[in-house]
Amino acid sequence: MANATEYRASVETLGNKGFSGFVTTVRTAIARRKIYNETLNELLELTDRELNDMGLGRGDLKRVSLEAAKEQLA
Repeated sequence: MANATEYRASVETLGNKGFSGFVTTVRTAIARRKIYNETLNELLELTDRELNDMGLGRGDLKRVSLEAAKEQLA
């Protein structure tokens, strides 16, 4: 679902700002993916007890990583 949204945003940017806007959108998507992957990998290294101390479960890790990526590049 997120890919469809990102694609739609890319197409809209291409129409509004041309190729440079498209390149900016792609660069932002790559930067977000990098932050997402780094955050997720760091969280996956934690034990269940450490995650529980932060109020997180293993099922929350993807959501938290996605939120971190969006926050840092907002």
